[in-house]
Amino acid sequence: MSVYTRVIQRVAVTSRLTFLCLAFLADVVLPDHKSDGFVAPDLDQIRHESFLDRSIWFLFGGLFRWDAQHFLQIAAAGYGFHTSFAFFPLFPLAVRSLGIVLRFVLGLNVLNSLLLASVALNSFLFVKTTELLYKLSLLVLKHELFAFHSAIFFCLSPATTFFIAPYSESLFAFCSFKGMLCYAQGRMTACTFWFTLSTFARSNGIVNAGFPLHFLWFCIFKLVEQYDGRGMDFCFRLLKRVASGLLSCVAIVGPFFLFQLYSYYLLCMRKVMPHSEAMTQYSYAHDIPLVGTEGKITCNESFAMPYFQLQETYWDVGFLKYYRYKQIPNFLLAAPLVFIVYYYGLRFLALHRNTIVYPARLYATTGPPMSVGLPPKALVYIVHALYLTTTCVLFINVQVTTRMIASSSPVIYWIASSQFMTKENSLVAFRTSSFRSTDEIKPSGVIISTYFMTYAILGVILFSNNLPWT
Repeated sequence: MSVYTRVIQRVAVTSRLTFLCLAFLADVVLPDHKSDGFVAPDLDQIRHESFLDRSIWFLFGGLFRWDAQHFLQIAAAGYGFHTSFAFFPLFPLAVRSLGIVLRFVLGLNVLNSLLLASVALNSFLFVKTTELLYKLSLLVLKHELFAFHSAIFFCLSPATTFFIAPYSESLFAFCSFKGMLCYAQGRMTACTFWFTLSTFARSNGIVNAGFPLHFLWFCIFKLVEQYDGRGMDFCFRLLKRVASGLLSCVAIVGPFFLFQLYSYYLLCMRKVMPHSEAMTQYSYAHDIPLVGTEGKITCNESFAMPYFQLQETYWDVGFLKYYRYKQIPNFLLAAPLVFIVYYYGLRFLALHRNTIVYPARLYATTGPPMSVGLPPKALVYIVHALYLTTTCVLFINVQVTTRMIASSSPVIYWIASSQFMTKENSLVAFRTSSFRSTDEIKPSGVIISTYFMTYAILGVILFSNNLPWT
């Protein structure tokens, strides 16, 4: 294990403990805001009778906010509400499995076993994801200090609160970065496996199908370039590559459609399903239909996509549907990250536009190490980040952009690292005195570093007190 890896592990663990302590202090010191967000009815009225239950709730109760209520409700009682089907199953299933073990070993109640399971799982996965990001960055960027800084910035992510709370971001980032690492290593079978798991965790995992698609384009380009006149052999190899690439894409997008089939069955075909009294009362009080009751989505003879209907019905998701005057604060909330991705991403594409058509340099195993900026190999990751950002800006609740990009792409951490240089264009070493002086760092590096720290701290404080920060 290298010195950098050991330092990264320590920083990742320390950052989790620090932000968990900050969430605890914010929850204890500041009064909670009464929001109109979803409240998990099966968990809301649970009493904490044992000392250990009270301790767990005292320490981590401030993380049981907003979508965490949905995730833990699903983990506790399955998919009962129509709105539950906006959340994919891998994270609730993992938390439920670990929660059962903790409940058996420690004797916790359902809520605290799930809450402790989610915090422990996310903390562990985050540390492992930080290591994965370092390895991926080192492989793509070929610069040890550059990769090190990228991992450090990940520990200070502007979406930090969603990496420590019971959200699927840590699990999704782990699966996605593991898939990207396998992709960068040329291990396409392993890459497909991890990207497939990422789709089980979040719907935007289907975008990861772009990686094997681009590799397929490279393989076709290489085959055409090496064509030697033997038509039958060329066609056989071409069909083999195309079939392999398409199978990878089908495997990655497959979980999305499997979950839609499951959702359609429960929402449109399952007429009777038992629910707890708390869920029934909550359904009547808040007009959120239960599975087995008529809802607001269209069920007809042709197969429909419940996910998109639910998103449009309950969260106003759709092309430009979020463009309203009252949403200006949310656009401002997402603006810094949107600007960073577009500004540096489009500059990169302009600089490396020839690589878009001729992909050979992206898959070269050797090449000169970088010192400033991002190398051509970063193209696929840049396009991936730009596509996700554009989708967020045009179609979904724009404030989700920050946590979606922060958990899906290494690009913002690479950009932050690329700007964290001295004015002489050499990267600042964390162990040198120059790190303690912002006078020597490029102004853009100071601004981006301040943005990361501000959003990380502010997000944890506001989220822990049930204030809007999504």
